[in-house]
Amino acid sequence: MIEDDAGIDPAPLARAIALAEAHATTGFVQFQTRAPGPGRAVAQDGSVALIDPEVVPLRTTFNLFSRAAAARLLEATDRFDRPIDTFLQMHWVTGVKPLVLWPSGASEASAALGGSVIQLKGGLGAKLRREVLRPLYRAAIRRRSRRAS
Repeated sequence: MIEDDAGIDPAPLARAIALAEAHATTGFVQFQTRAPGPGRAVAQDGSVALIDPEVVPLRTTFNLFSRAAAARLLEATDRFDRPIDTFLQMHWVTGVKPLVLWPSGASEASAALGGSVIQLKGGLGAKLRREVLRPLYRAAIRRRSRRAS
């Protein structure tokens, strides 16, 4: 799955894909556009690392799913009540924990394309609400991730 605002650097991306294909045991790999937080290195090829993250990062810019992982994720979507990146972060619900590639050869190009539509919704009040709730949500996800690992 590749978002329409993804940027791609072919040489590093090819290296990251080869690493994912050779070592990804979960069937789901995030090609991160930002450096992930702490985690255990599963494999490495030069500067490219495949990481089992402590907390699965948000981002859906570029993901690689095996058929089995995609089937399991579909089974878990009887009720779809949250954004896809949040849903994919919740491995204790889906049963599929992604590995993360960094650096991946993928980047986010939305700023060059005029920005994200989600950033424009709701005005100043909605933006302030999101800014207040974001750290609370992230703390809850960290706690739940650590308990599930």
